[in-house]
Amino acid sequence: MSPFVQLVLLTRMRCVPFPLDTMHRSSHLSPVAVHVRLSEAELTALLAPFGVGPLRVARGIASGSINTNYRVESAKGTFFVRLAFGRSEEDLGLETRLLDLLREGGLPVVPPRRAEDGAAFVPFQGGALSVFPWSAGEPVPATEVSERHLWELGRILGRLHRLGAGFAARRENPFGSATAAGWLAELTASSGRGDAEVAAALPAIGVGLAGAAALAGHGETWIHADLFRDNVLWMGDRIGAVLDFEMACTAPPVLDVAVTMLDWTWEEGRFSPRRVRPLVEGWRQALGPPAALPQAGLSGALRFAAARFTLSRLRDFHFSPLSDDALVRKDWRRMRDRLSAALALGPAGIAALVG
Repeated sequence: MSPFVQLVLLTRMRCVPFPLDTMHRSSHLSPVAVHVRLSEAELTALLAPFGVGPLRVARGIASGSINTNYRVESAKGTFFVRLAFGRSEEDLGLETRLLDLLREGGLPVVPPRRAEDGAAFVPFQGGALSVFPWSAGEPVPATEVSERHLWELGRILGRLHRLGAGFAARRENPFGSATAAGWLAELTASSGRGDAEVAAALPAIGVGLAGAAALAGHGETWIHADLFRDNVLWMGDRIGAVLDFEMACTAPPVLDVAVTMLDWTWEEGRFSPRRVRPLVEGWRQALGPPAALPQAGLSGALRFAAARFTLSRLRDFHFSPLSDDALVRKDWRRMRDRLSAALALGPAGIAALVG
């Protein structure tokens, strides 16, 4: 066997091995999934401060859109290694402190492993490298989501919001209405980058983004902002770990409920009351009275979230120059369809949906 650690690029159905004999950083930094190749010596040096021990195997993970992520197996266990770019030290520090607070509060989250000097990350070519313990559990497939899963998910989301309210620091939503409006303006100016189907969807996306106005005046707490199924690992009907707090920010909690609804409550081409109601009930119970969910706020938040994720999937996946071997693509049309459903429901339809 080669003395080099082997990097295996994980794709949907196959693994494509190649040796870690070069370091390469793409000039296209956003968005990418795997854009850094490291030799064994380079990777060993980067991980040395974290005390993970001699390396055995490193695998580049082709899911995700912004960072380069690896699964690293070493003499001391298995770890998730993240190379993050475009984030400030302040942002990374806030993420770490939030995870520490949530962990201390009993939430199943995974703070980063600390280096010998106590640091949660080390600088790397203008970005930062962090090491997380590999978490047990698996995402639940969309077809197997049960009411029990949804109630437990809502309960965890409510606990997160309750604990987050005690974290005095703030972070504006990095993917809020101003950012999304900029994305829409770019696509509008280029007629959907010449894609007729994308261009046809832009007016509805604009209407969806306007839903953010309904969030004004609602109280804020720390939210996850990206609680899709691949960010929750399950052990049976119990949550083993909630992952990926990179988008976490201070915002009205109703926005987090809306984002979570996008992936978890969509069933047979619609938002399903059978799925929405246990999610909301678990959330309410965890927050305790008076945990009211503003119907108009939820309707606006759902429209905004669907439009915002339609845009980010266009940018990060549909228009990405990466090959399918380097990026597991997510179809933007799925979010477009959820946006259409949210627009059709309106506040009255949302009220009936929640019950």
